[in-house]
Amino acid sequence: MFRSRIGSFRLLATAALGCVLVGCGGGKADAPPLGAVSGVVKLDGKPIEGVMVIFESTTISRNSNGMTDKDGKYELSYSQGVKGAPIGKCKIKFDMPMQPDKGIHMSALPVKYLTDPQFEKDVVKDKNEFDFDLSSEGAVGAPGMMPGAAPGGMPGAMPGGPAPPRR
Repeated sequence: MFRSRIGSFRLLATAALGCVLVGCGGGKADAPPLGAVSGVVKLDGKPIEGVMVIFESTTISRNSNGMTDKDGKYELSYSQGVKGAPIGKCKIKFDMPMQPDKGIHMSALPVKYLTDPQFEKDVVKDKNEFDFDLSSEGAVGAPGMMPGAAPGGMPGAMPGGPAPPRR
């Protein structure tokens, strides 16, 4: 019995080491045909940093994404070390993750960009340059407020909404 456990452990360790050395998927061999995608994201004509640009393919279930830098520039990755987005139609969404170290505690983007795709683009084989000029028009509250938040910035603090949790 003890010997079979050691044998099972060796088999598991060998398989794990093989995955580390060879890779467990997500590489170029697993990727569909991709096109290089980059561009600039602006909010009201000004470059915006910290926006996650998400290309959702209409033909496969895996997304490509990239984060904007201080100049609003992004470049999409399909998986770690593999640049690009699947060739074909893609719906574009945006997200603005919190980045407390940079003073970003809530999204500066209007809810419409965070929930539903507002753009659709055709990705082609070679190089694709897609710029997006987003508008803060229709935003709920001031820039930097969490969607659904009242002027105090707490979600659920709006009339008729659930009360914030007590601490």
